[in-house]
Amino acid sequence: MKNLLTKIQGLPESKRKIIFWISVIIIALVLLIFNIKNAQKRFKNFKTERLKEELPLPKIEIPKIPEEMLK
Repeated sequence: MKNLLTKIQGLPESKRKIIFWISVIIIALVLLIFNIKNAQKRFKNFKTERLKEELPLPKIEIPKIPEEMLK
């Protein structure tokens, strides 16, 4: 590992930047894939019926507007 880092440090700056950005992109893709798989798992296990029971939503009543006011 130390030998690899020494080799990379000896490269020109442009090549080091390329290696850096390729590493960043690979790590980002791995994390993105992991997050997508995790989200898919969570959506499959999501129970909407349970959410409706646990989340007390207030009932909203909208009053009717008299037709005279609409003209």
